[in-house]
Amino acid sequence: MGLSIVKGLRTAIVTLLLAMLHLSQLQAQDRGKGNPSGTRHLAFSPDGRLLAATYGGIDQPGTLRIWDLQTGAMVCEHQEPDGVCSVSFSPDSDSVAIGMFGKVGKVLDVTTGNVQFELRGHQSHVRSITYVDERVIATGSYDKTIRLWNAQTGVQISQLGQPTDELRTIAVSPNGQYLLSGSASPNCRLWDLAEMKEVALFHSPNFICPNVCFSRDGEFFLTGRWDGIVRIREVASQRLRAAVMVSALRALDMSPDNSLLLGCSDKPVLQAVDLRLDGPTAEESAKVMQLVRLWNSDDYQVREKASRELLEMGMVAARILERLREVNAPEIRIRARTAHRTIMESASRDVDVGHDFNLSAVCFSPDNLHVASGDVGGNVKVWRYRDEMVIHHFTGFTSIQLEENSR
Repeated sequence: MGLSIVKGLRTAIVTLLLAMLHLSQLQAQDRGKGNPSGTRHLAFSPDGRLLAATYGGIDQPGTLRIWDLQTGAMVCEHQEPDGVCSVSFSPDSDSVAIGMFGKVGKVLDVTTGNVQFELRGHQSHVRSITYVDERVIATGSYDKTIRLWNAQTGVQISQLGQPTDELRTIAVSPNGQYLLSGSASPNCRLWDLAEMKEVALFHSPNFICPNVCFSRDGEFFLTGRWDGIVRIREVASQRLRAAVMVSALRALDMSPDNSLLLGCSDKPVLQAVDLRLDGPTAEESAKVMQLVRLWNSDDYQVREKASRELLEMGMVAARILERLREVNAPEIRIRARTAHRTIMESASRDVDVGHDFNLSAVCFSPDNLHVASGDVGGNVKVWRYRDEMVIHHFTGFTSIQLEENSR
């Protein structure tokens, strides 16, 4: 008996040590100390012709690479002594802004890779960078500030709010009115750039918010936390529209038509959720309510069959079930909560496009046809998301053209 206890204790200690090691590796990757050749960030140009990828980490050299998606050829490559962690194309696709694991952001010419000017003023890493419009660039830093810069000269225009959280990521709405920030704290903030003030604060204890983005139509914004839940809210009202279980620790994005959510974590496959943010049709709503009314049946088998059919309707039924979770009728309330939770937890599916390493970056193209995904091995694949056909595979300095064009 004593030997069994000792063996059990030893096993528990080993398991704990392995878990701690894995956590420290995750934290190191999160703060930029992962694979130096790993893909950090991906961005399509607004005109859809180009794809940019960044590489490198803290105390590691950085690289920016840009490819022409028509030919598969590399347009330019730019080297930095610090890891390049973020990239954003200008609205005219002629320039790119890069954020680095250093105190300086830079704006480069797309064709030559030459530095046009620098963004100086941050006191720590420029972790995230994005064009607001053709006139303004926004940066988020580990110095806990969000700063706005003149996109033509690099002169700082203003600072958004007071220092709050160590910024991990920022995103700007398509119309340039709102900015969303995610941080290394449990806070995510929505800012009004016209009023230069905070609009809303979203706090989830113990779970940092490393990934945020807006939908392409500007109607929704997404936040991905380390609790594994991606929350989709309306921009105008900040009302929660959907919350789905999809691991997006490294990156997330939503298709331009708002139909598909993709997230990547420490796996070689993406997680995808088919969305229905426009809500059910009148016919679908009638079907859901017809099944819900069967929950009042005295026959247990009838109630169970209705629940199974609602689960099969998936996201179509989720919106209505969400509203029914607070009704007074106990049977309906309990079943609605159970069904809604089951739908949300089982909504995701794996998408495997042939990456051999864990994924670290993902983004949709503006034409709503393609996805770019990057892994910690430095590989980038461009593929059609309707059939998962790989179009380009960029690895190191070589482009492998797998298909001439995608239409």
